[in-house]
Amino acid sequence: MIMVRLDYRGAYQVKWPRSDADVLALGQAYIAQETSLPAAERVAAPSLAEVELAYTAVQDAHTTARSGEISRASAAETYRQTLATASANLEIAIAQLKVNHYTNLAQLEQWGLDTVANGRRIIVRKPRTGNGWAALLAAYVRQENSRPPADQLTNPPLAEMTALLDTLQTAHAARTTGRNQREANVQTRTTQAQRLLDLLQTAAIVLVATRYNGMVTNALQAWGYHVIAARPPRNREQ
Repeated sequence: MIMVRLDYRGAYQVKWPRSDADVLALGQAYIAQETSLPAAERVAAPSLAEVELAYTAVQDAHTTARSGEISRASAAETYRQTLATASANLEIAIAQLKVNHYTNLAQLEQWGLDTVANGRRIIVRKPRTGNGWAALLAAYVRQENSRPPADQLTNPPLAEMTALLDTLQTAHAARTTGRNQREANVQTRTTQAQRLLDLLQTAAIVLVATRYNGMVTNALQAWGYHVIAARPPRNREQ
């Protein structure tokens, strides 16, 4: 990473981009300008090919990160909807289990429910979080599968609960993969964007030094640089 301040005492200065998106925009404008010039008039170093390569690397990382975010968001919505359906079905199952085992509600722990003694009563505690309901669904399906078909609850059907569990687990895995893909490529994008910015700053130095007598000028805007009025130095001699 380099820090550049051009023409410190001049009337203008270049305001460097701070976000990856702004660096990409500057890179696009720079490449368009250099491509429009005859080869002999282009900045020799860094070469146009170097800048284009760095620009493509940022674009690729951005596209992959975006793809990961889309996958994560889609899987997260599938997970949310599936969990809502599963929770509603589990409420029905819990009600039936309470009826079937009202003389000993502690048995409901076999299906993944928490129970606690309160005097002479047994209180059945339902999950309070999404993760809790997901864990209960897995425990419920496991317990029902261990029982003879004749003893299994018919409402909701075990096949439906098993399908919901499969969908939930698949969505959870896809959500995690998408998030990891996005995070990894955002980091890559940021690293590549800094590399592209370094090249663009170097190119600006070359332009200012070799074409504009060391002075920042509005002409740099043709390459996409953001040129603004300079603030007077605090200690400028009168």
